[in-house]
Amino acid sequence: MRVAPGAEDEGPAGEFGGDEDPFVAGVFVRVAAVAVGVDIVAEVALGTDLALDLAVLRARGTISAYANDGGKPVELDVPQSMVLNARLQFLVLYTAGPEALAAAVDDVAAAVRDGALPLGEEHGLPLVRFPLDRTADAHQAVESGTIGKVLVSIMERPPADRSANTAP
Repeated sequence: MRVAPGAEDEGPAGEFGGDEDPFVAGVFVRVAAVAVGVDIVAEVALGTDLALDLAVLRARGTISAYANDGGKPVELDVPQSMVLNARLQFLVLYTAGPEALAAAVDDVAAAVRDGALPLGEEHGLPLVRFPLDRTADAHQAVESGTIGKVLVSIMERPPADRSANTAP
């Protein structure tokens, strides 16, 4: 299946498999829309994705790694990182400190309130849902590289909308 025709001849998308992989092609489409690259990359597989991260990062951007899924060693392209004046940041929540955690909660809550974190296929973040009794299937979906967010629902149906409830 060819996702981005000619991508192999049109820059880094082809170099990273954008002509075959819908996720990679989507990354480059989104970055092209920004034109100058992205400010921050939140990375969970630094050893695997560092070259892709650097290809989409803007000058003075930050790559923040909080995992290394797969455990592949990181091979740092020092010249490219220097030219970008890139910043690599590593994060473990347990040692981030209470002020940083409180600021993160506030920032994420504000982003959710402002609609800055849209979900769903139409926003490039598919939601794959499993009922609680299929938790093993959800785990397998994550392990097999399902694109998007894998969710396990603990309720059979969503709760009723309580926004109209005016009772004290």
